[in-house]
Amino acid sequence: MSKTKANYNKRFWLNNEDSEATGSVVAFEGIVERWKDRIELATFLEIADCNNKIVLHQLPSDNREEFIQKMRLLSKVVTEFADFLDS
Repeated sequence: MSKTKANYNKRFWLNNEDSEATGSVVAFEGIVERWKDRIELATFLEIADCNNKIVLHQLPSDNREEFIQKMRLLSKVVTEFADFLDS
């Protein structure tokens, strides 16, 4: 299968380098080999800390616009909560 989209792979640590805690965000889109001879486009957002992980995947059956809207809603909720805690 030829690549039809540019890969996107960004990884960010959420804690300072000297922190004993781990936390990260991974945003990824690209062609991946899932199993032998099964190559597909993978699009996901992963948020992790020391004990837990959440991964939002765009499944092949998902509407791309709905997946984007889901991430925008997540961003809005996180921002509103951070603003609340900051006040």
